[in-house]
Amino acid sequence: MSLELKAASRRVGDPGFTSRFFRGHGLDLGPADHPMGQLSGHFPAITGLDTAAWPPEALEQLAGIADESYDFVHASQSLARVANCFAALGAWFRVLRPGGYLVLTVPDEDLAAQGQFPPPWGADWRWSFSIYKRQSWNPQSINLVNLFMTLGEAAEIRRLGVIDQGFDDGLPPGDQTGMPLVEASIEAVIRKRPMNEIERGGRIPG
Repeated sequence: MSLELKAASRRVGDPGFTSRFFRGHGLDLGPADHPMGQLSGHFPAITGLDTAAWPPEALEQLAGIADESYDFVHASQSLARVANCFAALGAWFRVLRPGGYLVLTVPDEDLAAQGQFPPPWGADWRWSFSIYKRQSWNPQSINLVNLFMTLGEAAEIRRLGVIDQGFDDGLPPGDQTGMPLVEASIEAVIRKRPMNEIERGGRIPG
């Protein structure tokens, strides 16, 4: 079972994904062999979905895609493969409309990489990720809290957490995500604040 299918199976029971985050016309930056478009029927609020299963260097700029083009952007594990996470995340946020959502999953470095970098099961990973650490065993580690702060005051972190469904800490090192239902990722949902919210310091009634 692919990582995208496992995530979709979990998300279909979550009203946040079915009615809010995946709403309108979106852009999928996931891998070519498992595009989200194959699963979009599970999310009835999606009205359209474009797939940009491009090589990592193209994902850093999204050249040719205008600013504020999409209601949501979805990227499954793509951030681990780009050379410049800061440029890529900025480009993904750029094409998002105000009020829209950026939905990311990245491999959690302790659950998915397990002290090996790159791990044999993630040979194309350039980065590992944590939500936040003062110190990491991997010099190629990215703290997501620090990364998201570079998006500026328009970025509202709505969700940020480790997804360890089915993960067994007692097993020897290895890729547990190859087993059915197991996830070892960090999932983030970032909302793009409209300008009136930025100017007023939040969503204030009236």
